[in-house]
Amino acid sequence: MKGQRLPMGRSRCAILLLISVFVLASSIVAPLAQSVSASSVRASHWIIYDVTHDAMLDSTGAHQQIPMASLTKVMTGLLVVETLSMNQQITIVPGDLVGESSIWVQPGDTYTVRTLLHGLMMRSGNDAAAALARAAGGSPHHESSAARDVFIDMMNARAMELEMQNSSFRNPHGLDEPGHYASAHDLMLLTKEVMNHPLLMLPFGATTFRGEGFTFEHSNQLPKQYDGVLGGKTGWTNNAGLCLIQLVERDGRTLIVVLLGSTFERWYPDAIDLLDYGWSIPPPATDAARAADTFEWWRTRTDGPIERGLDVRSWFWGPEPASGVRPEPYRDAPDGERLVQYFDKGRMEINDPDGLITSGWYVTGGHLARELISGNRQVGDAAFIDRGPARVAVAGDAVSDTPTYADMAALQDTSHQVPGATISLAFTAENAIQHRARFTKHDVQLREIAASTGHGIADVFDDFLDREGIVIERGQEVEGPLFSPRYAIIGLPITEPVWMRVPVGGESQDVLVQCFERRCLTYTPSNPENWRVEMGNIGRHYLEWQRQS
Repeated sequence: MKGQRLPMGRSRCAILLLISVFVLASSIVAPLAQSVSASSVRASHWIIYDVTHDAMLDSTGAHQQIPMASLTKVMTGLLVVETLSMNQQITIVPGDLVGESSIWVQPGDTYTVRTLLHGLMMRSGNDAAAALARAAGGSPHHESSAARDVFIDMMNARAMELEMQNSSFRNPHGLDEPGHYASAHDLMLLTKEVMNHPLLMLPFGATTFRGEGFTFEHSNQLPKQYDGVLGGKTGWTNNAGLCLIQLVERDGRTLIVVLLGSTFERWYPDAIDLLDYGWSIPPPATDAARAADTFEWWRTRTDGPIERGLDVRSWFWGPEPASGVRPEPYRDAPDGERLVQYFDKGRMEINDPDGLITSGWYVTGGHLARELISGNRQVGDAAFIDRGPARVAVAGDAVSDTPTYADMAALQDTSHQVPGATISLAFTAENAIQHRARFTKHDVQLREIAASTGHGIADVFDDFLDREGIVIERGQEVEGPLFSPRYAIIGLPITEPVWMRVPVGGESQDVLVQCFERRCLTYTPSNPENWRVEMGNIGRHYLEWQRQS
């Protein structure tokens, strides 16, 4: 049976080690195309890692301990190339014949390590795994339970060296067994190490191997469906589900994708969706061009559907930047600077370029409202420069008697209004603060006291923060929360809500204003329904304050 060609080996996990090379060519990313999506992925655990930029892009359940099936063979192969010569002979013994996935060797047959390694990685042969493990453990020609135990110890020791903190090996082939598990993150670390071993990369990428009476074709089918695949590893078990390792090269960027717990129907489509999603995520924002890509990627989450006519609502950032990407001093950022960009409605900033890009906190909005009201420009976690409160109109047209951010400082007192009451607090024509009964006709109540600041939130703003609509998530247009996390974009309330009568486009309007740490929200009852709550143009207001001070 030495030369028999077999159907694809059965091993339900395949780490997709995806090595791709992708250079973003313009400052406007195309990551959010409708065809790019990870939302359809059926794999229960997955991770996308950018090797080129040493950056985690996104993941689901990446640190959970789960069965890994034939992904086990990646560790087996790693130890084999680190321990044995490719020309060393190994004799097959009855104890090597384990499970159904096999290259159909027979006891007494002798093969080189090279042939068995290709059978291990290309055909997921359990018999090849058992024979190689026994040989690497010290007994290449005879049965030895001690040698098999030695190899298991080697696997776990190597896992510790690689900081695979959520992995435990009990066998060299991956059949389900209590205490035999790994995490998607750990398998990514293992994959990174494999990339340092050309002898192991060969069977990852080989399409066909012929030698010693065998003809192996790789069980990985992704190269037939996806351009640039350099190699991979496939397998499955009942407990592990379908999984993958794949290498894909594309235009100078290398990705690793690990997926576990998929289905027969979604195995390869999952890999393709994760790859496409991975390419769409901009690299870490280590320079201005990459930061511009990242900022546009985040802006498009909420404002992209507005531009495409998919939803009718007010802007979160604005249709275009109000400034270029530029460094600003920040003592606690790397090298004492952070990259920022201003928009009509706010400022985007990156404090930790090495953080998780898809985290809700990788890009933050500056504490612009707090700074404009207090006059203290923040230049570090606990460092400020006093520039004086901003004499810039907080809402409406910039005319001489329009309330300014400096005027909003009086609204930081929490004693003005009672939760549940109809809001009547207002600026007078002289910019004093008094209760005016005429504003109760708008029937806006004070709601939800923020414990950390003591301020309630106007119900129209509270409802706005809970609003759902079409957003771009993982490359797909989906219905979801507009604010996620809830206070990431605007911060916590720092003033009471207050009415003012201000000119808007030259016409006097009743406008309710409340400032939060990062932004100020406005409510204009006379506006069309979807535009009644808006974010003030605080990004442009901040730039004006900088020019004034």
